[in-house]
Amino acid sequence: MLNSGDVLVVGGEPAGANIVERVTAKVSGEIVPVVTQVLEGMKLTSAGKVRIYGQARDARSAKGEYTVPSVMLQRLSDGSQYWAMPEKYVPGSSFEYSGVLPRLPRGLYALRVVAESGISESKIVKVIK
Repeated sequence: MLNSGDVLVVGGEPAGANIVERVTAKVSGEIVPVVTQVLEGMKLTSAGKVRIYGQARDARSAKGEYTVPSVMLQRLSDGSQYWAMPEKYVPGSSFEYSGVLPRLPRGLYALRVVAESGISESKIVKVIK
């Protein structure tokens, strides 16, 4: 997965037939979320709270309720994925999201907001303890 949320597929059959293809998931008429700020200076604490600001179009379920985006952290060293549990979500064209991080190993992570309209580009954050 690329920082943009696109997928790069590399391979080929038979041997020697090299194929590189970029797969982009786009939803027509939607605005992909954009993370504008992660508080705590991009240094997070395992099992601590995270507050994220960004921009996205409001998404509502069939019942008219707001759908809460998810926050995914992907560890750069091994690709492991972790999800933050939401505590608060304030929807609008600019959003505020706060949540509790799972227990994470120290290291660098790509933080992305995942919503019905798509996946944000990543912000690199460091888990310090």
